[in-house]
Amino acid sequence: MFYGKFGDKIPLYKFMTGSSLLCVASYLGICLIPHPMVNLIAYGVCGFSVGIMWPGTFSQAAGALQRGGTAMFALLVPGGDLGCTLGPTLVGGVTSVSGRMQMGILSAVVFPISIALLVLVLYVVKKKAAPKAKEPAEPPPVSDE
Repeated sequence: MFYGKFGDKIPLYKFMTGSSLLCVASYLGICLIPHPMVNLIAYGVCGFSVGIMWPGTFSQAAGALQRGGTAMFALLVPGGDLGCTLGPTLVGGVTSVSGRMQMGILSAVVFPISIALLVLVLYVVKKKAAPKAKEPAEPPPVSDE
């Protein structure tokens, strides 16, 4: 909702990177701060921060692969499903081994960090691939002959 309202002023890659870092901060707040009210607020911030991830991924993919069409979305959906499976599986496994839910959630920090890095890599690749504006050709030298 926030990006829908102000998205024309904020580049999507910056918003997704910032949201990923906000997600990291909220995970750290959940795991490392021993105050229930702060943890509750961090959970809310986490929910807010991940709101752009799925629609932002679709938008980034549609912009990068303009002729991707239905096939592109058909490939993105299983990837999203896989991510929605691996995250909770990792958290549950680490929680089970360590006996502490905080350690499980802390292990999940790898996902928003990965998203931030991948969005930045995509931005750099797109920037390098963008056609550079041609400089105007210099006029031929004038000869006195």
